[in-house]
Amino acid sequence: MSKQETLAYAKVIINQIQKADPTAMMCWGVIPGHTLFALPETKERRAGIKMICNGHIHKGRVDVDLAWSDTYTIKFFDKDDEENPAYVLRDVYATELCRLLDIHIESGEESPVKDLEVVLSSPADGVLVADVAKPMEKTNE
Repeated sequence: MSKQETLAYAKVIINQIQKADPTAMMCWGVIPGHTLFALPETKERRAGIKMICNGHIHKGRVDVDLAWSDTYTIKFFDKDDEENPAYVLRDVYATELCRLLDIHIESGEESPVKDLEVVLSSPADGVLVADVAKPMEKTNE
């Protein structure tokens, strides 16, 4: 995979996180270019991002790997051992990615971040397209 493709996948991952909560990464102490990096393809992942977090619950490295099954694997590393993850969340869907990250990095089970919803659309060419979007706020009308 080329460097451009690796960066494109990293941007998609970041976009999915930011769609759920545009300020989440800032709350986790993640700064693009300083504490946020693209990860290249390996036999276990198509692409990924590495974040150095300074959250209320977790301080240290967090890898978000896009697995070949189109789910995410999230690895949390202790500051004193960056070779072996302290714990791993597997088979995470894009819709729940930001909420699960926030639970483990910043807010705990009381996370205000909501899961995204899958939105289907059919542009003029007739091809069905799936994307994720922030859930609609319910009104009492």
